[in-house]
Amino acid sequence: MKLAAVQNITTRQNQNKNNIKNNNSTNNNQKTNTTSNNVNFKGFADFATVFWNFVDKGGRGLQFTVEDMFGTNFPRTYQGAMAGYEYTHEINWNYLKQEGIREFLTGPTMTVAPIAILALVTKMNGKSSDIHRKNLSNLSYLANKLPKENIDEKTFKNNFIKTVAEDMLAATTGDDVNSKEFRQNADTLIEGIKKYGEQINAAKTRTAKKQAKQTLSKLGKSFEDMIKSRKTDLSNTSFQTAKYTTYGGEIKSVNFQNYVKYINAYAEDYAKKNTDKNGIVKLTQKAIDQFRDVARIKRFGIMAAMIFLTGYIMSFIPKLYTLASGGTNPAGAAIYDEAQKREAK
Repeated sequence: MKLAAVQNITTRQNQNKNNIKNNNSTNNNQKTNTTSNNVNFKGFADFATVFWNFVDKGGRGLQFTVEDMFGTNFPRTYQGAMAGYEYTHEINWNYLKQEGIREFLTGPTMTVAPIAILALVTKMNGKSSDIHRKNLSNLSYLANKLPKENIDEKTFKNNFIKTVAEDMLAATTGDDVNSKEFRQNADTLIEGIKKYGEQINAAKTRTAKKQAKQTLSKLGKSFEDMIKSRKTDLSNTSFQTAKYTTYGGEIKSVNFQNYVKYINAYAEDYAKKNTDKNGIVKLTQKAIDQFRDVARIKRFGIMAAMIFLTGYIMSFIPKLYTLASGGTNPAGAAIYDEAQKREAK
């Protein structure tokens, strides 16, 4: 009896040990699976973060293209491929080609064509052609504040940038223009705007353009710091929005980085159009107003050209997908074929 009891106890102890080992093994497997799932999820999350950050930095054109691809292009092309599949059990290649060509050409053409046209026309007519109408007015208003004296191109640009930068800083922060802090911040803005202008005007390579873009980004961060350090009430404050004065004493706003681009474009093109053979820049109100009005007309012409040419280019897309699908209606072709087969029976 005693021997049997000892054997039972020993057996139970061995079973408990085995159960503990099995539990430990199960727990380890669960931990391994959990770790593996976490790694996989983290890798996917990292990829998604990098991808959407890339899309966000690509601007509205890239954002629209990606949304169009996932929201329309891929789903509609797939539906085209599956049209009539329930009757034929075959991929509808003609409809796939029609939907694919239509969807994958329409969205990108609507995005790329206007950008390409704008870049081409701007290169031909000067960067000031891309300045918004309201900023053509405000920059002309500030140009009229410059002394009407004979100055060379470099002096004109320096004086113009100084006037515009000080106006922007005062309008945005409401700071005392006679304070030491205002002067320091204004000097930082002036030098940054000049540096960006020199870099972007001389940029011929992708690396040089990237360097100019980095300079503009750093200047934007400096401008943000200026607002945070000088304004006491930051409620409803956009740190990348610059304010400026214009005709009638109005104060309006614009994206800071865009404004820096407009400042340099205006100064560069005005100097080109109004510098005589002796290197003297004409700074009369008539010359300034004429430059503003011509730039407005150019901008209107560019907008019209973008709409017309984009529409003209897109008019070829239906011809392409009709040709690719064989000139038939591929959506109903499979259904018609199946109906004819049933009638034949």
